[in-house]
Amino acid sequence: MHEKPNDYTLDLRPLVSGRPGRDAGRARKLRERADTLADQASEATETAIAELRQIGLTMRDIAALTGVSYQRVHQLTQSTAR
Repeated sequence: MHEKPNDYTLDLRPLVSGRPGRDAGRARKLRERADTLADQASEATETAIAELRQIGLTMRDIAALTGVSYQRVHQLTQSTAR
């Protein structure tokens, strides 16, 4: 993407010094890390479900193995079957 000379993004965040500011920064970084891990968990779950279905496991067994609900396994199975 080519930016025009007058194009810019402005990110405004309040600054708080001391412990409250450090705690807020730590919370933000942890939340970003949690989002990344959640994305990775979703990908791993979808892969595991597809592989476990291929070897013939039931949706209930897959749910028990992956730690997601039977309904979620069914949902993911339907979305990958299309």
